[in-house]
Amino acid sequence: MTVGEKIQHHRKKQNLSQEELGQKLLVSRQTVSLWEMDKTLPTVDNLIRLKEIFGVSIDELLTEDEPREEEKEAPAPSSEESYQFMFSPQEVKEFTRTQTRSILKSVISLAVITVALTIILAFLDASEGAVCVIVGILVFGMITYVKTFFAYRRAWRTKESRIATSCYTYEVFDDYLTIRISNEKETTKTLKVYFREIEALRDSKRFYIMQIAGQLYFLRKTDLCEDSFFHKRFKTVQNKSVSTKDSKSWSTISLVLFLLSIASIWLALLTVAALIGLNHLAMPENMWAFFLFTPIPLGSIVVGFILKKKGIKYMKNIVVGIIMTALLCIYGSFSFGFADLYSHDDGPILQIEQTIGTDIPPHKQITTQDWTKGTQSGGRGNILSVSEVYFDRENARTFEAQLQADSRWLSTIPNELIGMTQGFFDPPKRGFASVYNLTTGELNCLPTENGTYRLINVYYYGDPNYVTNYMRIIEYELTFELPS
Repeated sequence: MTVGEKIQHHRKKQNLSQEELGQKLLVSRQTVSLWEMDKTLPTVDNLIRLKEIFGVSIDELLTEDEPREEEKEAPAPSSEESYQFMFSPQEVKEFTRTQTRSILKSVISLAVITVALTIILAFLDASEGAVCVIVGILVFGMITYVKTFFAYRRAWRTKESRIATSCYTYEVFDDYLTIRISNEKETTKTLKVYFREIEALRDSKRFYIMQIAGQLYFLRKTDLCEDSFFHKRFKTVQNKSVSTKDSKSWSTISLVLFLLSIASIWLALLTVAALIGLNHLAMPENMWAFFLFTPIPLGSIVVGFILKKKGIKYMKNIVVGIIMTALLCIYGSFSFGFADLYSHDDGPILQIEQTIGTDIPPHKQITTQDWTKGTQSGGRGNILSVSEVYFDRENARTFEAQLQADSRWLSTIPNELIGMTQGFFDPPKRGFASVYNLTTGELNCLPTENGTYRLINVYYYGDPNYVTNYMRIIEYELTFELPS
């Protein structure tokens, strides 16, 4: 007999279908079919598993000799335990709720986190980009969980009528148990399951749930005898859980630190966005906040070495920890590397007061960026510096009222003057603008001769709620040519 014929012989002897054998081996039914047709051969791992399932040696599976008929074991006078279960529709619906409850909890938790984080980001006045990215990731995860929940619930609902009309018979022997499923006195499925093949045993208040070859089987606890195998088995699983509690705890810590390390860049960006909304400094000036999150990946590295000593998988923690620590330090160093590009003195405000003649009210924050130390693209002219001045609510009201009554400030920029403004920044949709020519000393008018001029373009950005009112001062050089 060929290897395929022997697999088929022993499978039928065990009263297993190709699909059931595939479930025990964690392979598809098609794979088992290809073996039995001798089109492919099982791997070494699968041969070892077949040996355990069929109770024969690997040599017997691979040789061409006829399979030896083993002496039949003397049938036991009776099983150690025997149970028969039929489940009501209400109990079957409880099974469905039990299986979908954990997924539903994840959906609800993620929804709460999404709403809470959106409110926090809005309160901190974070950038729209950061809000969209972070909330988008959470919403995508929530949608995935919702789809999984409904798919799982649909799958269980298709089983409900079949489970409610079936009778489940369990018989326990020395080292295995048999499961027979019948419908209207006709046996539809029979399984022989060795105790070691029970993948999981979970407690669900009124039921024990056994997982065998990926399938779930339910036992009503009130129908089990006091010293039932299943009670003992569950206690063994509990005791094993207690004995491995330390290992599981470290594995949980490992996973949490691994995920937090990956998320640390996003958390740092969120913190930087919040700081920008609070102190109105430039992004590079706030990037020191990246250093605040280095303890997370560093902790992942430390835990990785602890796991290594305990014989638990550790490489992902060390690798991710090193990568994320390096990235956080690189981004955090931007605060120092770009420090000379920014200043916070009142020089640009004093210059506006002297040139245009407008008194600028007290401000909360001014940040000036030196644009001469980098390359520029787009806009009109060559930018020398850009200052952003932020006002509190009361001073913004006062300043806006002052600008409305001042003819030197334009609510809209005339078409003929647009060519003299700095095009790199959008003019305010609600606010005021002014263009001062430092070379000629003229305000809001075109030069009368061709040449290169040094100008100051001032934009005041108004906000009806007086929450984020600020002024932008742009100093630049522009080459002007009269129309021919």
